[in-house]
Amino acid sequence: MLPLLTLVADGSEYRFRDVVEDLAKQFELREEERLELLPSGRAPKFANRVGWAATHLSKAGLIERPRRGYLTITKRGLSVIKEAPDSVNLKLLDRYPEHVEFRSKSDGTISESDQKVR
Repeated sequence: MLPLLTLVADGSEYRFRDVVEDLAKQFELREEERLELLPSGRAPKFANRVGWAATHLSKAGLIERPRRGYLTITKRGLSVIKEAPDSVNLKLLDRYPEHVEFRSKSDGTISESDQKVR
């Protein structure tokens, strides 16, 4: 999640599609890696993972979605960036009650995909 947060750290409004593309380039993903689908076959796995990262960051108040398909960093997100963490993971996000509440609305288990969101 840290690469996503760092990417939007300048405070600009970013289109989600562009964020996915920029992160794919940052990670030097090959085209086949970018297009690999989830087991359901409904969506590209990488875009899905970026989407879940954005969801967790949003629920913790580190980014906001000012309108559909767009995101921007918040003051809280900037303060996390200033801490210079090695990673942004679920443990870090759980310091914010909004994120804890979001996660508690699930069945109480953390899915494998949530554990991989870093």
